[in-house]
Amino acid sequence: PIILTLARLSSQKGHDYLIPTIPHLLPEFPDIYFVWVGDGEQKEFLCQQIQEYGIAERVLLLGHRCDISRLLQAADLFVFPTYYEGQPFAILEAMAFNLPIIASATNGIPEVIKHKTHGLLTRTGDSCDLLEAIRWALRHPRQMEEMATLAKQRVKEFSETKMLAQTFEILQNV
Repeated sequence: PIILTLARLSSQKGHDYLIPTIPHLLPEFPDIYFVWVGDGEQKEFLCQQIQEYGIAERVLLLGHRCDISRLLQAADLFVFPTYYEGQPFAILEAMAFNLPIIASATNGIPEVIKHKTHGLLTRTGDSCDLLEAIRWALRHPRQMEEMATLAKQRVKEFSETKMLAQTFEILQNV
């Protein structure tokens, strides 16, 4: 399985609490790979953590990429462990590609993803909760695919056209 994360390598994005989950997943899922797309000021720190946890062969840091759609198509699961987020565009992209999602339940994310309907939401900053969510998702691919299908339908509610229409409606009412 390929678990994809699209996010800057910054302290905001929660890679630091995703790292400790990986060694616990390897005994049950020995062929698992984590693919991270993005660059940022935390790259050196995260690489050091990856080395300390002995998981360097399981975490691929790809840096900035222009082929995001290909990566979304190749992935089996999208994990977004952010500490805080405004509009979660990366999640919306994953939803549009019918990719099962696990994300932290912070800020605007629960407005987009209803827990166990469109994906799984975890407690922000909680490695144990994230570990159990990933483990559950990998053990229950059919249920995750069903959630991904509902998420793909839901993402249409966040299209540019629909968002502009709603914004204009609010401005007209003001």
